[in-house]
This record gives sequence, C-alpha cells and structure tokens, in this order.
Amino acid sequence: MKEIQPDLDAIKEKHKNNKQEQALKVMALYKEKKVNPFSGILLLFIQIPIIFALYFVFLKGGLPKIDTNMLYSFIKIPEPVNISFLGLMDITQKSYIMAFFAALTQFFQVKFAIPSFKKTDNSLKSNSFKDDLAKSMSIQMKYILPVIIFFISRGLPAVIALYWTTSNLFAIGQELYLRRSRKITK
Repeated sequence: MKEIQPDLDAIKEKHKNNKQEQALKVMALYKEKKVNPFSGILLLFIQIPIIFALYFVFLKGGLPKIDTNMLYSFIKIPEPVNISFLGLMDITQKSYIMAFFAALTQFFQVKFAIPSFKKTDNSLKSNSFKDDLAKSMSIQMKYILPVIIFFISRGLPAVIALYWTTSNLFAIGQELYLRRSRKITK
C-alpha cells in the first residue's frame, strides 16, 4: 500500500468532487497493481473462532475426561495432556505474566505495522481532519490497545494470551521479512 500511496493521492486529488469516479479509479489501480485492500481483515476472521475455541476448551480447567470403557479394545488409551507451558505455568489458569507478554507483543506489532507520522510545522501547513484522525487512531492503537489487551488477557486462561503472543510474534516477523525483502524503511 505504501508503494501505491502517491498514485492514490493523485487519484483522490484529481477526482475529489466525483466520489464515484474516484472509487472506480482506486479499484482499477488496486487491480492493476494486484493489491487487495481487504487482505488484512481475513486473518482477523480466521483468528476469532480459534480464540473462542481455546477459551471454551480451557474454561473448565483442562481437556475433557475420556471414558475409557467406550473405547475399542485395540485403541490405546490416550495419555493425559500436559497443560503446562514450558513446565513453568498452567495455561488453563489466569496469568499476569502471559497477559503482559500479549500486551507487549501487541505494542511492537502495531509499532511495526502502522507508519509513524512525521512532525510538521503547523505554520506552514495545517493538518486536515483526516490527517489528525489518522494520527489520533495511530496513537490509540499503539498505546491504548495493548493496555486493553492486557486487561482482557489477565481475566482469561493463559492459553489465550499465549495464542495472542504467538500470533503477534508471527505478525512482527512477517512485517520485518516484508520490509527487508521490499527494502521498505520506516
């Protein structure tokens, strides 16, 4: 998206009075450059059922008990599942440490994903409402969202915070890989 931003700005300036024509040109640009503006939301929709499944599985304090009388004689009785993370903590219980790691990795994930705003001299150019709103949302996503995630994660089983942390670490790694491969600087 950063690569086509100058083209998007030119289209918006050229067709600022005709919103329909502007939308058609923007969609044509996306198609030409093979950019999917909705690709990031798909990952969110995939993660929501996983988070709910983890929550409901570990809500009762572990995995369900298996009635061994109902198993066939040739099926080996499953061993109990180890529900400790690295032998340090029970992931079915609440954990402030894992909530902290989820919030910390969320902060860095947002820091790497959202572009930073350059300070402008207000006497030379006044910021538009759109620029101010984008800057405000960026600040909120960077600082407020991790706090919210901490408070949500501390009340849930640690497995949810572990999943959130792992997901954030993969997102950070992906962002760094894409920056390095496309030579994007921030």
